[in-house]
Amino acid sequence: MSIQNKYLIGIFITTLALSFGFNSASAQKALLTPDQASSVIANCTPIKNRLDQLHVNDALLRVNRGQLYETVYSKLIVQFNKRAQSNNYDISTLQATTEKFSAQLENFRKDYRVYEQQLDETIKQGCSNGAQNFVDNIETAREYRNKVYEDIKQLNSTLDEYYTNFMNIKSTILGKQ
Repeated sequence: MSIQNKYLIGIFITTLALSFGFNSASAQKALLTPDQASSVIANCTPIKNRLDQLHVNDALLRVNRGQLYETVYSKLIVQFNKRAQSNNYDISTLQATTEKFSAQLENFRKDYRVYEQQLDETIKQGCSNGAQNFVDNIETAREYRNKVYEDIKQLNSTLDEYYTNFMNIKSTILGKQ
């Protein structure tokens, strides 16, 4: 297998990693050999097309996931907290978890915007600034995408924490009746 084909496989794996959100430690960006750079330039359009597909798919997923988090937060969590507080229940643990979730939700929004802007800029520039810059931009977008993935894991964990605290309060309330 030629070096050119190996590098094309590497680029393909990188775009797949972007697609499926593999989480890996940030690696130092490697310099391309002249053959690798030529290969990237020659295959710039198919790579950009794949990134375009990823961009569209991620936008839809972000909207759906963002709306779900917003709905859970505003229609369930905040409303329950208000009701429980008006009934004089101690919801200090729920309040702390709610504040944490709210901050994490804002981080998710911010980090997704940064990722989306980086991916959009990468697609727009393509190989116009050279193969090395294009590959570096893809890697940067991948790192930002991994940050969004970590935000989602934190949000889900905080929802689990809220549920546990909710169940504890529920047990306390039912125990008093």
